[in-house]
Amino acid sequence: MRPIQTERVRLRLLEAEDLEMTLAWRNRDEVRRWFKHSDVISPEAHRAWFESLQQTDDALMFVVEDAATNAAVGQVSIYGIDREVGEAEVGRFIAAPGASGKGLIREAIAALVAFAFGELGLQRVFLEVYADNVRAIRLYESLGFEHIAPDRPTQCDTARGVVFMQRLRPVGAA
Repeated sequence: MRPIQTERVRLRLLEAEDLEMTLAWRNRDEVRRWFKHSDVISPEAHRAWFESLQQTDDALMFVVEDAATNAAVGQVSIYGIDREVGEAEVGRFIAAPGASGKGLIREAIAALVAFAFGELGLQRVFLEVYADNVRAIRLYESLGFEHIAPDRPTQCDTARGVVFMQRLRPVGAA
């Protein structure tokens, strides 16, 4: 699959050589707290997850690169891709240390959503976010995601509260 390119970012599929880097990003305390499964992940578990990812056609994990410098600045993912129903979940958004606040992950998420509606032909993308992750919720709202009632059970920590959001394919989009 060719990379997804915008003016400022490039999304390329995760490779085995990226695993150490992405695991370090994911295992940071300030990142783990926002994930459903917030335990520290071992290198062996991360590699096993990656190997299982290679065997499926319903999930894509991308490394986000700064198009100007080629530096890896984060990751984004689309998973649970259901082509029959026309929907998928997006998430696993992480900014690399030092990359936060520059708008690169925002642009990467926008590119991922455009890919979902364009290349994949989906009608809807959705996500779950903890209610206390106000910064992320504002970001998703700015990208056109709307709050919805859950249409399926969640594995999230309900004590913290979960916000469900979706973005529908624009009417008339090709």
